[in-house]
Amino acid sequence: ARPGELGQGIKFNGSTFATIVPSARLGFTSPLFDVVRVDSDDRKWFGFWDIFGGLIVLAASETSTDTLDIDRLCEADANRRQACTEIRFDADGHVWAGFDVFGLVCLKPDRDSCVSWINTDGISNESEGATVNCFALDQRGRAWIGFFKNAAAMVDPGPLLYSRADDVIMRIDQTTTGLPEQRVHAVEVDSLGRVWFGTEAGVGIYEPSDSTWVVHRAGNNILDASIRSIAFLPDGSALIGDNSGNVYTLRSDLRTFGPTYNLTTV
Repeated sequence: ARPGELGQGIKFNGSTFATIVPSARLGFTSPLFDVVRVDSDDRKWFGFWDIFGGLIVLAASETSTDTLDIDRLCEADANRRQACTEIRFDADGHVWAGFDVFGLVCLKPDRDSCVSWINTDGISNESEGATVNCFALDQRGRAWIGFFKNAAAMVDPGPLLYSRADDVIMRIDQTTTGLPEQRVHAVEVDSLGRVWFGTEAGVGIYEPSDSTWVVHRAGNNILDASIRSIAFLPDGSALIGDNSGNVYTLRSDLRTFGPTYNLTTV
C-alpha cells in the first residue's frame, strides 16, 4: 500500500506516534502521497501520485507549504502524469526525486531548476517512460534506480552534474547480472557501499568494487520473495521486509539469517 493512500502518514519521535495529514488548509491539493522524507532543516517533502509534478514541501513549523512545479522546472509534457515515487537528499543540498513517467530528477539547491534523466537517456528501455519505483544515493553521489518492471540502473553524474557532460549510465538487467527479478521495489546502499535491491523474486546485494552479487530468494529463510523494504541496523545487519508483513534479519556477513518477525502479530 502507498504510505499516504488513506490520506495520512505516521511520524514517530522515539516514544510516541502522531499522524501527518496533508490538508487543503496548508496548501495540499491532494491527500494521497506516495513518499514523505524529512530534510536536515526538518522540512517534510511529500511526493504525490495523483497530481502533475507532485512535490510539495511542508515547512518545519508545519504551518505553510511550497509546491514545486516539476513539469515547468524540467520542461516536461504537462499532459503526462508525473507521480513522485521517491525522494532523497545528497550532501550538497540537492533534492533528488523519482517519477513514474519522467524518470530521475535532481533539483538544484535554489529549487528553481533541475536536471533529469529519462528513458531516452538510456536509464530505461521502457517505451512509455522511465517508471522509477525507488532509488538510493551512494557515498560517491551515484544514483541506483529500481524500475517498476524494467530492472535497474546506475547513474553517475560525475563532477559536471548540471551540464551532464560526463554522465555514466549502467543498466542492470536480470539476464546479464545477479538481479533476482525485473520488478524492483526497494533500493538501499549500506555503509560499505553495497547496493541492495529488493525485487519480486528476492533480494540481490551488489558489490560495485568487484561486480559480485549475493542473492537470497524464497526458501527456508525467506517466506515471501516479494521484497518491499530494506533498512540497516548499527551492527551492520539488515532488516528486509516482504509483501506479507514478514521482516527478516540478515547478518553483516550477508549469509546468516537472524530472527524473523511478522508485523501482523507484533
